Amino acid sequence: KIGFSFKDVEALNAALNVLMRDSTGVTHEFFRWEGNTLVRTNNRHAYELGSTLAKGEEEEEATEGEEGLDMSAMLETMKYKYSFKFARPVASSLSAEGVNKQEVGTKALKFDTDFAVIGRDAKALDLRIDIDR
Repeated sequence: KIGFSFKDVEALNAALNVLMRDSTGVTHEFFRWEGNTLVRTNNRHAYELGSTLAKGEEEEEATEGEEGLDMSAMLETMKYKYSFKFARPVASSLSAEGVNKQEVGTKALKFDTDFAVIGRDAKALDLRIDIDR
């Protein structure tokens, strides 16, 4: 579990680029403000992890047949969770299919999904949160 409390989006992006490198090696802007909307985009880090594990499942099935590991079931148990707390109320949010959202009062949101979803959709962790200002 990793937690961040930030006011400086650039510093948060710099930290995430160290922790969540992907195969492109390109610096990524994970978070940005578009007016009153916090936009979160994903690089390929989580997608590559999920799809690599899913690919491992296919290879196991090809080599072991019925005795292979059920990686899809394991990927579904591997959760990716994130939560957001704001000083002002949340007006709305938009997330990908397969991502669950929980509203925690008027100023906080929690999202979760699993690596099976992430391994199928490189944009699964992208979201938009509109803040009342």
